[in-house]
Amino acid sequence: MKRSFLLITLALTLIAFGANAQKFPGLDPSPMDVAFFPGNSANAEFNGPRVKAKIKLYYSRPQLKGRALSELIPNDKAWRFGANEASEITFYQDVTVGNSKVNAGTYAVFAEVKDGEWTFSLHSKLNTWGNFLMDGNKEIASVGGVASTNSETVEALSVIFKEVEGGAHLVVGWGTVIAEMPIKF
Repeated sequence: MKRSFLLITLALTLIAFGANAQKFPGLDPSPMDVAFFPGNSANAEFNGPRVKAKIKLYYSRPQLKGRALSELIPNDKAWRFGANEASEITFYQDVTVGNSKVNAGTYAVFAEVKDGEWTFSLHSKLNTWGNFLMDGNKEIASVGGVASTNSETVEALSVIFKEVEGGAHLVVGWGTVIAEMPIKF
């Protein structure tokens, strides 16, 4: 009887400690998001056959939270284009960014904003945190972006793709800024 009681007590103790050992961190204030071209999903149906994605972008969505955009994006320094890890873009076919041919594959995306003008760059080193990538020999392509002002404020960094003749533009909205990175197919 004592042995059964001891085994039951030991089992309950292990269960209690095991349940407390699994603690998870709180939610990240900059949630991950994804944007596809064309459409909102790699498997979206558009009144007919499925359309395969040509581009996918994973990024974190930092928020203004009462701060000026200039406080969050450094002037004249590369920025990881989002929060936390550098954003990553996947091309499912070869494309042209700026004057550079870019092979199908996945690349880290950075942006540099200098006096309101945006330059986007793609890097081959993935899984990077913050701006620690700034190794010039990893840059695959660079292109100037078109920046404009939006009449409404966008609280959290948001990205969509829009179709243009011969390709697509990656469109970034944050604060009252809209910036576009041209991509040619």
